[in-house]
Amino acid sequence: SSLRLLRIATISMTLNNESAWNALYAEVPTLDCQRKCGAFCGPICMSRYEWRRITETLGHEPAATSLMVSLTCPMLTAGIGWCSVYQVRPLICRLWGTVESMKCPHGCQPSRWLTADEGKAMIARAAALGA
Repeated sequence: SSLRLLRIATISMTLNNESAWNALYAEVPTLDCQRKCGAFCGPICMSRYEWRRITETLGHEPAATSLMVSLTCPMLTAGIGWCSVYQVRPLICRLWGTVESMKCPHGCQPSRWLTADEGKAMIARAAALGA
């Protein structure tokens, strides 16, 4: 019975954590992405939660081979350079092009610009959410 309560608590924590992540993602301004910035995608840090969402979406862990050869994000579609996990991309990728100090070089405009402090605060909130 205590095992059952532990499972229920774990499921509840996971759902609450997912809700918190989704709320954070919803605060990032929308961006009319032209899908031209793949050359700027490289190794990034992300939470275990974000990694799990990506591996669940792909059905496997991304290969690190391309990362070791060229420092290119292994989630970019070969030859095209589009993000294969765009819908579940990590927060730092969502912030690209929406923070004044991380403007898209191809002219993509967000629905509103985030200041550098707002971007840093979002990253700190993501760090506090942890796994």
